[in-house]
Amino acid sequence: MRILGLSNMRDASAALVDNGRIIAAAEEERFVRIKHVTALPLQAVRFCLQTADIRLGDLDAVAVPWKYWQIGRRAALAIGAMLQSPWLFAAKGRRSAERLTHEWRELAFLRSYLSRHVDGTRCPPVVFLDHHLCHAASAMLVSPFERAAVMVVDGASEAHTTMLACADRKAINVLTRVPLPHSLGQFYAAVTSYLGFKPDQDEYIVMGLAAYGTPRFAQTLREQVLRTVPEGAFRLNTRLLDFHLASDLLMFAFKPLVPTQAIDRAMLRRRHEPGARLGRDA
Repeated sequence: MRILGLSNMRDASAALVDNGRIIAAAEEERFVRIKHVTALPLQAVRFCLQTADIRLGDLDAVAVPWKYWQIGRRAALAIGAMLQSPWLFAAKGRRSAERLTHEWRELAFLRSYLSRHVDGTRCPPVVFLDHHLCHAASAMLVSPFERAAVMVVDGASEAHTTMLACADRKAINVLTRVPLPHSLGQFYAAVTSYLGFKPDQDEYIVMGLAAYGTPRFAQTLREQVLRTVPEGAFRLNTRLLDFHLASDLLMFAFKPLVPTQAIDRAMLRRRHEPGARLGRDA
């Protein structure tokens, strides 16, 4: 069975598997020369098919790691944001509109898009899969383990941010999940934005800078922003920190904690110390 997997979100990519064997895989940025590109990975798809010397119509299925129609949780959060802050609602609304008109629209009409833009042959059925289950499978199925505990932590899936599961070669059994908006990935991205870097892209810089700072804000962040709760879960104080308004809200949060003269010091020092808290916890 030949299956083409693809993602049209950040770091868009495609991979071709034939009876469980990886034939080809590539990220779209290698062809379009745009780092972390968000797009339908047409060039990567063509590369995978050409490597296997087959056409789109020779595939048995196309797999996508996102159920784009599951928007209930995100819609509820958007309504809550509208009641909480017009600025927050506007920021969330812009991002949702971008995804609706671009990424999710491509997924809704994926078969016709691929047939029209790849090679003109008929696209096989598309299977949309749970995002976090795909993360878990990508780790478990190439690992040396027959059975393992699997934890997935990222920005967000369709409705969740963290998943704990027990997996073997045949099944992945979900044990628990952490729902949006409580996201470690978005927390890290928000602090990255506060430090003047690009969220969802420059987090590696914050990781490197963390080694040069001291965790002066660790206790405050643990108590006021990101709290742990029983059974290993956590809660993010989204009234104080929200991923979509990270720069403004975090500056407001840190202002009472950091003397004015400290804020006026070199920007590099400002970037070290909050990052040190993140690096220490990581």
